[in-house]
Amino acid sequence: GLLVTTVAPAMEISYLCCARRDEVFRLTTRNERKEGLWLQRSKGSDDEITAWSSRLREAVGNCKKINAKAPTPIDKPRYLIKRKDGGRYTKNALDSAWQRVIKKAMTKGVELPPELLEEAKRDGARMIGNCVVIDGGFTFHDIKAKGYTDRKEHNAGHKSARMHSVYMRKPDLVKATK
Repeated sequence: GLLVTTVAPAMEISYLCCARRDEVFRLTTRNERKEGLWLQRSKGSDDEITAWSSRLREAVGNCKKINAKAPTPIDKPRYLIKRKDGGRYTKNALDSAWQRVIKKAMTKGVELPPELLEEAKRDGARMIGNCVVIDGGFTFHDIKAKGYTDRKEHNAGHKSARMHSVYMRKPDLVKATK
């Protein structure tokens, strides 16, 4: 089956690049550029290159470790996240894996890197030992929205103000009337 070790680096790339799940799992070695990771957007959004950061480089490196010994079929793309046969994961496999990850996160919790664990504790996350437990499910696509909300420049390839309002999950900070 598709393990959490596969989903976690995909989630990280989704967050850092404000990318849809399909955009992440379509990434190949050809998407790596000198200046960053080139995202070929879907659903009418503009392509963009997300500049390299140490966190993005680490996420891409972790993706490449997944089934690293898988063959690369001739005349086929070299996916950053690939199955044991070197091919691309199917939608059904990804849906099933996501459901398993969310169920585990809601019942047993998930371990986070120390810096994220401290942030979660400060934010009042529910804990079981050193694991953060989520209350209620969320979708893989919610990760894109969180990345968009946390990003300094707010475009993520969106062409309209309406799409900006869909992805911006942080309320505006305004001054009191008096």
